[in-house]
Amino acid sequence: MATPFKHRLLLPVACVFLAATTTYATACTCAVQSTRQRLGNADSVFRGELVGHRFGQAVFRVRERWKGEVGVQFSVDWHEFTPDCRGFAEEDLKIGKDLLVFANRSSLGTYETSVCAGTGSIAESGAALADLGPGQPPLADAPWDVTKKLSLTCIIFAILITIAAFVRDWHRIRHR
Repeated sequence: MATPFKHRLLLPVACVFLAATTTYATACTCAVQSTRQRLGNADSVFRGELVGHRFGQAVFRVRERWKGEVGVQFSVDWHEFTPDCRGFAEEDLKIGKDLLVFANRSSLGTYETSVCAGTGSIAESGAALADLGPGQPPLADAPWDVTKKLSLTCIIFAILITIAAFVRDWHRIRHR
């Protein structure tokens, strides 16, 4: 006997619902490290306020720095916590949040962090801040970060496409 059409859809719909609403356990375990070890492992360390999310990156207004060429504005790849420990804790991705960030340069040239690196809320980083001591002000003339390069690249690309479309249309009109 054939099953009614609505019953044939029940199992796939239930599977999609379960897959979409199920959370998974993470396999992330962090090795215990001192603040000095974390500082040594990072390419850049700074304190900053999260002021925006742009092009897949968390954008910070830097207040002080301990390591790296960190300018007044600094961007770190925006990852919500992943099972391999990369990214920020979810509560740390709120605009206005003041964070201590330990970041490393990725193979793409951007910066990223990890919950194991020591990145976290200033409110919970008192011991790390005491270990780091006073920081230095951000660099006024730090190199352009990747988001500025991406923005400029997108603008140039859009201009080139516009010029190409104009030339194509001009040739069509001229050769009628």
